[in-house]
Formats: sequence, structure tokens, C-alpha cells
Amino acid sequence: MAEARAAKSRHLFSHQLDFVVEVTSPHNTGQKATQTAYAQQSIPHCLLIDRDPKNPGVTLYAGPDRRAGRYEAVEEWKFGGTVTLPEPFGFSFDTSAWEPWG
Repeated sequence: MAEARAAKSRHLFSHQLDFVVEVTSPHNTGQKATQTAYAQQSIPHCLLIDRDPKNPGVTLYAGPDRRAGRYEAVEEWKFGGTVTLPEPFGFSFDTSAWEPWG
């Protein structure tokens, strides 16, 4: 990211990303396909905010396997509390007002 910022790039390439965030909606419930694309591009971390009423929550994924197109789940949280991301991110956010789509 620092490289892109220094070059004043208007677009980022996957090798310049350390972290992606995806929020699901009724129109993009195929989050596994998107995560596969992120893993295949070797983006180190993916944070999924899944608003699907079947299993709403937040999951941090890491360790992409480029060949298999998969991540390992590092940590999961349910809506209603505080999500504290581990280092290298080291920040928290509140999900108490978050709800599944209705």
C-alpha cells in the first residue's frame, strides 16, 4: 500500500493489498467465490462481514492457499459485541447495531 501511495496510484493491484473487507447482501451471497478470488491473488487477510440471516457474523481469514483458493479462519465473532482484530491491525469496532438483512 505504501508503494501505491508513494506513486499516487489511482488503482491498487492485489500484490499491494494486505487486507480486504467484504460485506454480504442478498445480492452477493456467493461470498465463497469472492474469497476464492482473494485467496488466489494471495491477499494475506480477508474480513468477511456476513449479514446472511442463516449465520450472521464476522470472520477474519488469513493464510491464503493460492492453489486451493482457500483461507483459514483465524477468528469469528457474532453480531452484537465488539470485534477486536489482532495485530498487525490492532483495532476494534462495535457490531451492536448490526443486523442481518431482513
